[in-house]
Amino acid sequence: MAGESPGRFLKVVRTATRSRLAVWVTIAGSVLGAADVSLSAVNAVSAQQSMAMALPAGVAIVGGMVGFMVPDAWAAWRRGFLHGCEAGQLINGHAADIGAKAVREVLLGHRAEDLRLAG
Repeated sequence: MAGESPGRFLKVVRTATRSRLAVWVTIAGSVLGAADVSLSAVNAVSAQQSMAMALPAGVAIVGGMVGFMVPDAWAAWRRGFLHGCEAGQLINGHAADIGAKAVREVLLGHRAEDLRLAG
């Protein structure tokens, strides 16, 4: 990382930290799920208690896996917003490319009228 800018280095470190957290959340959910299965196998907990343990385990596993696959959720949201705007333009009959300018305007809080394309 000797030739890279400090901003790029910080982005890599942040992404690695988020990925590491996602892996730990997935592991914690897996351990909770395994504990739930083992306690249910020996009839140490009721069915209702087993479901109460299984739901947080499932949420933790799925959340951790999504967090690992999408470490930069903000960038994913921006891309999804841009694709939604493009789909809306195609549905309304406007095939013009709205580009990154529209995303910047929305993120900066400009009015919806500023986003409309002339045509």
